[in-house]
Amino acid sequence: SPAPPSRGRVHHARQPSRAPSAEVALAVQGHATLHLETWSADVRVFTSPTREIRATVRGAGVDPRLTPGPDGRYDLTFNGRRLSSGEVDVLVPRGTSVDVSTASGDVTMGEGIGDVRVTTTSGDVRASGVRDAEVTTASGDVTLTSTGGRARLRTVSGNARITQGAAAQ
Repeated sequence: SPAPPSRGRVHHARQPSRAPSAEVALAVQGHATLHLETWSADVRVFTSPTREIRATVRGAGVDPRLTPGPDGRYDLTFNGRRLSSGEVDVLVPRGTSVDVSTASGDVTMGEGIGDVRVTTTSGDVRASGVRDAEVTTASGDVTLTSTGGRARLRTVSGNARITQGAAAQ
């Protein structure tokens, strides 16, 4: 029988909550795109050496669900709706594209993520080592570091910072 999947290395900007958690994992084939929406939950996405998407939700009292869709899209939902609070940690295969929408939750993405699209009202966005990035925010701060391709940022009153290798628009 095959060895159990590795958890990969996850680096958090702060200590994770000690609140009860729920986890879901699903094997993926080919290129994947993860889609998730929250109201005020913080989202952290990092890569794993496995061919699965694994999500852990803390402090929300919900059961996460990963649903495969067309063209490699995987929807992460929380009792069938947007997550209103808590923390979401997601491990994805290298090169996975990520699409996150949040009202006030912060979004952090680590090295090796593919294309990134983030829409937020007031949450901060931090991404490092992603391929292309498209970020839209009203008042959240955006920090992109070492993007491998293009970076498109739209903000009303937030601060935006791009360093090392991104062609900004």
